[in-house]
Amino acid sequence: MKIKSQILSLLSVFFLLVVSCSTEEEVAPDDRPLGVSARSFLSDESYTSLEVEMVYVTGYEPSQNSISTLETFLKKYLNKPGGVSIKTRAIAAPGAGTYSLSEIRNVEEEQRTVFTSGNKLSTFIFIADNKSDSSTGENVILGKAYRNTSMVIFQKEIRELASSLGTVSSDEIQATTIKHEFGHLFGLVNNGTPAQTLHEDQDPENKAHCDVESCLMAALQDFGNQSATGSLDFDEHCHRDLIANGGK
Repeated sequence: MKIKSQILSLLSVFFLLVVSCSTEEEVAPDDRPLGVSARSFLSDESYTSLEVEMVYVTGYEPSQNSISTLETFLKKYLNKPGGVSIKTRAIAAPGAGTYSLSEIRNVEEEQRTVFTSGNKLSTFIFIADNKSDSSTGENVILGKAYRNTSMVIFQKEIRELASSLGTVSSDEIQATTIKHEFGHLFGLVNNGTPAQTLHEDQDPENKAHCDVESCLMAALQDFGNQSATGSLDFDEHCHRDLIANGGK
């Protein structure tokens, strides 16, 4: 009886340790590495609907054209029979100046109100009032997908680029940038969604981008040489990858 009690006690301790470790190792659904939720976006296996929460700094409201273009884009590629909804909300300027990635994460943690649960997948988009602290004259950063369901759009950078080019509107650049960053959430290129053919840009600085210049997932570096920027879309290689991973 004494030995049996000791064994039961040891088993109880082991069980508690396992439960404790498992709990500590669990990662929140919306706080995971970029690309790991690619199939969650593309298929309806786990999530049948998508809700996008778009938070913008007052004065940097996304255009209605960007919102409608995004909704059409998401419905085109995602299997979400429960629908896609996009909600926008204004916030006061965080006063961060140029944004570091840690400051962007802080904004999300303070402002995000929509989270993945049940059969609904969520996405958080922050329309920032300033530039990335990594942006330079040679390396302009228009947006960044930084978690599995999160992205930031640097609207001040977009406005300045549109003004300097004079051939492409800020609305077009914004719409294209948001779609491009969603491509990263979808796991393109070969970053969560396996590539069915070899089409990843071999430049180490352009990892997870397509090597087809006319593709939405090419590195968006020169809008001046890309006509009809607002209508950029996935090329056949990227589209094939999406379909193979549950998209349409």
